[in-house]
Amino acid sequence: MLPRITSRVAASLLCDKNLARIEIGQFFLGQNFLDGRIDGLKIVSDVCNSCLQMLRGGTSALVVSEHQLNLEKRKLQNVDRVVEKMCHENALLNEVFSKERTHSQLVQRSEKVLRLLMAKEALEETNRELVWDTCNLNDGDLMIELFKVLIGAAPDMRSRDREFFIDKIEQIPP
Repeated sequence: MLPRITSRVAASLLCDKNLARIEIGQFFLGQNFLDGRIDGLKIVSDVCNSCLQMLRGGTSALVVSEHQLNLEKRKLQNVDRVVEKMCHENALLNEVFSKERTHSQLVQRSEKVLRLLMAKEALEETNRELVWDTCNLNDGDLMIELFKVLIGAAPDMRSRDREFFIDKIEQIPP
């Protein structure tokens, strides 16, 4: 009985910790200093990486106990809560990709964020447009960094994401 209680408490604490880290990261991203914004995105990226590992973890045994299944369900619910927090009012993506706030170093560090949003199918059409619009800022560094991020995120892209970005790339004049 005690291990079940302990694992339930640990899973809840991990979720609360991740949600707090997202809030802290968003606070830093809202700063006017690039170094602080980079630190904020690093914090958010670490949380995203942790969530991606939870999504990929799963149960490997054929016969799984009810306790293990419940723990996996809680982990997935925690990932859903983190994604919901990240998507709230699109504040996070606006801080990283909006015309007024973007920077090549931020785009460079956004891969885990995009991977998690794509894996959970939480990247909406307006978000995809926002991400793609960084290419239109006439900054070669931004375009290169965005292409690198998209290549890195490709394994987690869903068909809508893949089709959108491929269509956009095909429209680029040679």
